[in-house]
Amino acid sequence: MTNNSKTIAYLDACFRKGDIEKISYLFAPDFVFYVNAGEKQGFEEFANLMKQAAGQIIIKGDKMVSQDDIHFSTEFELPTEVENVKRIGFVEVQVHNCIIKSFNLHFHTQEVEVEKFRQVMKNSNAAYI
Repeated sequence: MTNNSKTIAYLDACFRKGDIEKISYLFAPDFVFYVNAGEKQGFEEFANLMKQAAGQIIIKGDKMVSQDDIHFSTEFELPTEVENVKRIGFVEVQVHNCIIKSFNLHFHTQEVEVEKFRQVMKNSNAAYI
């Protein structure tokens, strides 16, 4: 196992425990965090989101994989408040010399699940803004 792979394994272990703040020293000063290529965010926003998601996200497969020992990725599922609808996606993490440079979350939802969500919304008495 390479040093970058060990960094990713440690990140994963701390994420699963909800202890991202514990490893803040592993993140580059110019660390960037993106959700669906949206607004550029930093470590604080990343740590807050990971703390909230720690008990909910289901990582598919055993670990993150890499072809070049720099870019690591895996797929995940995140249950939503709507029954039987999950957000699915993948994570990309970039690591250089054991320092985490970037973390990108890419969410997408299967069309069948989107249709179920639309039906729930159509049949709901609640108003959504």
